[in-house]
Amino acid sequence: FLLIVIGGLWFWLFPKYQSIQSRIKTLRTQQENKKTNQEGVLRQLNRLISFYEGIDESIKQQAERILPDDPQIESFIEELEVISNRVGIKLTAIDIAEDTAPSRGVKVIGPSQKADTTNSWLQKAEVVPLSVTFDGVNYLALKDLLANYLERSLRLVDIESVAYSPDNGSLQLNLKVYYYRVAPKILTPKKP
Repeated sequence: FLLIVIGGLWFWLFPKYQSIQSRIKTLRTQQENKKTNQEGVLRQLNRLISFYEGIDESIKQQAERILPDDPQIESFIEELEVISNRVGIKLTAIDIAEDTAPSRGVKVIGPSQKADTTNSWLQKAEVVPLSVTFDGVNYLALKDLLANYLERSLRLVDIESVAYSPDNGSLQLNLKVYYYRVAPKILTPKKP
């Protein structure tokens, strides 16, 4: 009788034991694959960090001027003032987008917009729409401002529209100023 009970338990428990062993093996394989992938990502991240640390500081500063990691609207406004003085026109008004206006006490002209482009790096870029008004503008000053300053600026700026009135010498530019917002992430390797 004992032999029959042990034999029955064996046929009943052995398939369950095999099923559990199979699950454990699958989970172990998945964990090893995940660990291998994470180690590969960590190695790649360390290579990128060492590559970035090897870049000359002047090159990093140039890249920061082209596409900064925050709006830096104040510095852009200072640049516009310097440019307008060089060209010989007067900067009279600047209207900044809604998300940046409350902290600066400026008139709101509309919501911040995402960049609409097919370039993957620009899809992650944030846009601050600006409306800038100048007075005392003649044709030569307009040409000088657009061709020699804004289009050749290191800062990534799109000129959306130009409204020029030669009768009263006023100029309104609608601009998109780009910046690249990076969420801070701290990655630390786990020790086994």
